[in-house]
This record gives sequence, structure tokens and C-alpha cells, in this order.
Amino acid sequence: MMKLSVMKNFFEMEKTYVYQLLERWGPDKDSLRFLRASSNFIFTFEKEGEKYILRITPEGDWEKINQELLFLSYLKDHPVTVNQPVQSYEGNLIESIHTPMGALHGVVVQFLQGNLKEIEELNDEEYVLWGEALGNLHHLSRLYHEKETSTLINLLSPITVQDALEQKEYDKVSVHLNSLKRTSQNYGRIHFDFELDNLIWAGKEVQIIDFEGSLSGWFAADIAFALRDLFSNDVDLSNKNFQLFIQGYRTKMEISEEEINHIPMFIRFHNYVTYDHLKQVVDVQINEETPEWLAGLVNKLEQKIEGYRATFG
Repeated sequence: MMKLSVMKNFFEMEKTYVYQLLERWGPDKDSLRFLRASSNFIFTFEKEGEKYILRITPEGDWEKINQELLFLSYLKDHPVTVNQPVQSYEGNLIESIHTPMGALHGVVVQFLQGNLKEIEELNDEEYVLWGEALGNLHHLSRLYHEKETSTLINLLSPITVQDALEQKEYDKVSVHLNSLKRTSQNYGRIHFDFELDNLIWAGKEVQIIDFEGSLSGWFAADIAFALRDLFSNDVDLSNKNFQLFIQGYRTKMEISEEEINHIPMFIRFHNYVTYDHLKQVVDVQINEETPEWLAGLVNKLEQKIEGYRATFG
């Protein structure tokens, strides 16, 4: 998620900058619609009657975005459905403009038709299909050899540690991650957020969206991050639905019991990194002039921060 100060400034900024970016893809007139904001600002629009997604990243890392799009382009030639990037009129996959709040990077991807599913709705077959989809992605990732600069372990930052409890948790997850081996069988580019809200179901086909957080890491970590809602109260590797997921995963990709046993620590890693990130995100003070939507978001995120902190120890 982006810093709240950036989100606030974007919503207060002249919307002409959004249209300046969008025009580079030639949209149908008056078709732009705001969808949501989190790590980026997401819009939908139409071009010649077809629907697309416009993603705008403020203060973004151009090279990280470029690595994401290179991976998506690689996947285009393989048996997996992802929302492929679309070139602008100039032939670029990333378009950038400069504004009073800094650079805005725009990317357009295909809009995938289908349905979202909630974890409570999944039947046994769908857990298997979910695992199979991630196993297939990891199988393809194993064969991907572009140089990576964004890695899972780089998300751990000792600079932001502020007290003894944070230091203790940082040390535990850092020591564990640094002890893990990296091989072509267990490590590669991962999605990082293979949760159900990033999967579009078309019948039994699982289509994958939102690769913006993708980076290099252990494949078992991607499993942990995907199933973190399943383990919200306790990491139980004997859980029936977890076993169904792994059953599907193993139809496409091998994974050892040793790797699976690292999942509880990867969940712990995710909790710490999310906690650390959210502390930096909440960078605004609430006062009587604060918009209601922003005050509500601050309160919600502060509760999440405390919830993650409660897992330390």
C-alpha cells in the first residue's frame, strides 16, 4: 500500500494528469472509471469497445515495474492466463509524466472476464485448482532467467526497527531467511500475493492478475502468502484445505516436506514485513480538516498494525 500522504495528494491533484497518461493508449471518450487505490491507483476504461485496466503508480520504481512486465511478457508464450500489458501508441509498456507530486508511471493491462471467489465459498476441487495454478506458475518461473533486483529478503529492513519487541521479531525472521538455501528447484520469481482477490475464475480456469508485488523468493513462501487467510488463527499444516491445495500444487511442481515445514516462518515473515510497511504508510495526522475517508482509513490501518504486533514474541 502507498503512503497515505501520497494517496491524499493524488486525490487532491488535478485529474488532467490522469487523462494525460491515459491518452497515450487512445481510450474511448468518457470511458474512464476509478476502481480502487492501494499500492497503485486503478482505473478501468474502454478502447474500441474493449475493457482495459489503467494502473498509475506514484513515486514508483520504474525498474521494478519493468521487471514485472518482462515476466508477464515471458508468460505470454506459456500455458497460463495473466492480464498481459498493452503497448501505448508510442510502443511503450510504461508511460511516465511529471507532476507537482512527482513522477506518475502508467501501465495498461488487459481486463480479464470472470468471477472472484471468497475462501469460504471454495469446494474441494477449487482448492486443488488453486494449488495447481500456483504450481504451474512456479514451474514456469523456474525456467525464467532474467536478472532480478527485487528479492524477498530485501523487504527486511533493520533501519525501521524501533523497540526491543520489533528487534526480537526482526532477528528471528531474518536469521531464518538467511539460513535457507536457494536452488533452481525452490527459488525463483514469485507472485507474492496469490490470494483469491487476485484470481479471476472462468469456470475451472484460474486467471491471474496483479503481479505488481512480484519478486524473487522461495516458492514455499508464495504458498504461505497465498494461504495466509486460511492460517489467520493458527498455522496447521494438517488442515484439509491446505492438503488439497498442496495436492493440486504437486500436479505441476515438486515441493518437499522440508520446504513445507518452512511455511509457519514465512507467515511470520509476512506479518512482520506487513507491520513494518504499514507503519510507514500511516504518515498523516488526523485533525478536524482530515477528510472522513482518510480518517477512517488511518483508524483501520492502525488497528491492523496493532494486530500484527500482537503476533510477535
